[in-house]
Amino acid sequence: MRQYDVLIIDDEPWAREIVKMLGEWERLGLRVVGEADDGTSGLREIGRLSPHIVVTDMRMPGLEGVELLERIHRDFPHVKLLVMSGYDDYVYLRQAIRSRARDYLLKPLDPDQLNRALAVCAEELDREHGESANPAHPVLFKDGKTLEIYHTHRRAIAGWLAEMDAKETADAFVRLKTFLAEALERERQSDPEAFSLPAALRNVDRDLMAVLEPFAAEHGIDIDGLAGDWRNRAAPLTAEASADRLAAIFLNAIEEAARRRKSGKLDIAEVVRYLDSRFAEPLSLDAVAKHFLVSKEHISRAFKERTGMTVNEYILRKRMELAYQAVVEQKLPIRRAAELCGYDDLAYFYRVFKKHWGVPPGELRQDSE
Repeated sequence: MRQYDVLIIDDEPWAREIVKMLGEWERLGLRVVGEADDGTSGLREIGRLSPHIVVTDMRMPGLEGVELLERIHRDFPHVKLLVMSGYDDYVYLRQAIRSRARDYLLKPLDPDQLNRALAVCAEELDREHGESANPAHPVLFKDGKTLEIYHTHRRAIAGWLAEMDAKETADAFVRLKTFLAEALERERQSDPEAFSLPAALRNVDRDLMAVLEPFAAEHGIDIDGLAGDWRNRAAPLTAEASADRLAAIFLNAIEEAARRRKSGKLDIAEVVRYLDSRFAEPLSLDAVAKHFLVSKEHISRAFKERTGMTVNEYILRKRMELAYQAVVEQKLPIRRAAELCGYDDLAYFYRVFKKHWGVPPGELRQDSE
């Protein structure tokens, strides 16, 4: 059975966890390859991971649900959409229909309805893949193995871009350049009459610029000002030239994003959003300071002046709020709740939970029943 990739977008970690628990992924030939906690990061992850199916909430901070559906429908028309909402809202339902969403699922999710909707998406993908090796890349990479290797290069570029690491991004494009030259030559040899190098390179341009666009939007960069009219520009004559041009655009974007961050005053609201999206991950003060290109001392002082808490205290509070939702409201197994909150050591989770809430997790759950 062919396996299809799924991305889940919801601002509540426990809600994403519920989707993962309810989905019959293996039976349906699906796998969850990523998660995002708002619309902006969702678009970035779609560009990075190229999922076949996106399961998304409608009401989230930042990029709101209606606009998110419009952007997915416009920029990633091959993606199958499943929309979730806690609101039986006609405006949301209408936009879901306009965006060709396969289903509109009301929360709390019904497992049967979720899995029926996922099954419909998988069946549609089976039919489409019977006609094309990959509907997202109709000209490039008819060979499945070649497509997988391309996606590996693509994910590497997207990952280093998100880290704003210019050196690693440049090195990733060097590796992509070698791969593209060899892969496209094999495509040409396999079907010389049907193969068009300009068309293939235009597909590369569109696909990789879809990775860059959410990054540019996140940092307030005008991508057309940065890259010119790239949509209508003639394709380079070689795969090497195409990769070099794309690398230059990506590196310019990283440089501009770094310049804007350095020249601007530290935005504590942006720091809070960053912590809110990553608090369940291994996260140190060093890593946070490095991300915002400031010293540990500066970010510590500014954060406490604005919030009344240290960075570590804020992370702990967010973890414990999530732990309460997972243990008491969602009644997840305590070990699963600990993992969801970023704790691998169950005994340590018990100690932290009891210190914060005054009672162990199991006792608090019983008291609420």
